[in-house]
Amino acid sequence: NPERRRLKKQFKNFGKKSRNDFEYLISKIVLANLITINIGANFIIPRIPIDRIIEITINYPDPLLELKTIIKNSVHEIEKDIIIMLNRIKDLNPLASIYLVGYNKMFGTFWKILDLFLKELGMGNNIVEYCYDEINNSLKRCAKKAEVYFISTNNKKFWDENSYMMCNVFYEAHPTIFGYKK
Repeated sequence: NPERRRLKKQFKNFGKKSRNDFEYLISKIVLANLITINIGANFIIPRIPIDRIIEITINYPDPLLELKTIIKNSVHEIEKDIIIMLNRIKDLNPLASIYLVGYNKMFGTFWKILDLFLKELGMGNNIVEYCYDEINNSLKRCAKKAEVYFISTNNKKFWDENSYMMCNVFYEAHPTIFGYKK
């Protein structure tokens, strides 16, 4: 992959050395004509109250309903921050075309096992897919509210049929180079 070192080269030890790194990023945003943004899982996962999800499997008669409420509330809170970020970027560069990139369905055996585990806990079928749908719907709403573009990468049929090529380790949440190119 010829691009694998590009970000490291451009951002070095971003945020670790000094505030100048943030000033450098801001200067690049101001000059850009095209900005793509992918909200990483590291932004989303810490905001989902895992302890509450474990609690509802034990203490609630309808854990699926409660789980969906937790997910919707978590995603709603994330939306606020994404819209603030998008508006801040637009303030810095009102002429840039900004694209918010959606999530594709995570693949690999791990996610199937997680879905089966959640089903055994009374959480219903396809909870992982439900989460991705909620996140993508949220990103679409953010793009609409902030008046930026949304790119859907969630071609479920394609990812299901080609998961062997897109992910070659069962517990891996990230795609191979073929997955990133898709």
